[in-house]
Amino acid sequence: MDREVPRNHLDMRHRLDGQGKRYGKVIDYKVSELRAVELLDSLCGSMKSYSLVTTNDTASGKLVRHWAKFEGEGAMDLTNSTRPAKHEEEVRQRQLESFCGAVLEEHEDDLSEAIQAGKFEDTGVIEAFLCRQTTRICPLHPPEPQPEGAAESAADAGAAAASAAQASIKQEL
Repeated sequence: MDREVPRNHLDMRHRLDGQGKRYGKVIDYKVSELRAVELLDSLCGSMKSYSLVTTNDTASGKLVRHWAKFEGEGAMDLTNSTRPAKHEEEVRQRQLESFCGAVLEEHEDDLSEAIQAGKFEDTGVIEAFLCRQTTRICPLHPPEPQPEGAAESAADAGAAAASAAQASIKQEL
C-alpha cells in the first residue's frame, strides 16, 4: 500500500442514451476488482527477495536461521548474517514462491474481498488476516529462532512464506 501509485477512478460510462449522454458508473479504483487483481498478481514474484539466512544471536550466542528480505525496499541489514550457496538459495526461493502461489490460489477470493473492503489499510491487520484468520498456518505466538542445522518443518516454511507474503502485501498496497 505504501508504494502504490494513486490511480484515477475507473470510468465505466461507455454507453450513450438518445441525447448523447454517457451512462454507466464510475468505480473508485481503491475498491475495484482491478486493483485487487493487480496487487495479488504481483505478490509472489517478490519472494525472490527473501532468503533463509544464518545469524549469530548475540543474546544466546547461538547461530539461528530465519527468513530475511535481502534486497529492495524493507531489506534487512545482513552484514552479520550468512546467506546459503546460490543454488540452495534459488531452490528455497522457488519453494517459497510456489507456496505463495498455492496459498494465493486457495484464498484468492478472501484476499480480493479484503483488499476491496479496505481491510488492509491499517498497519498490522495484514498479518492477522493472512497468517491466522484466512490461512491458519502461523502459530499464535512467533516461534523461537531456529538453531542452525535443525530441520525446517513444513509449518515453519509456511509461516515464513506467509510472513514474507505479508511484508510484500504491505509494500504493494
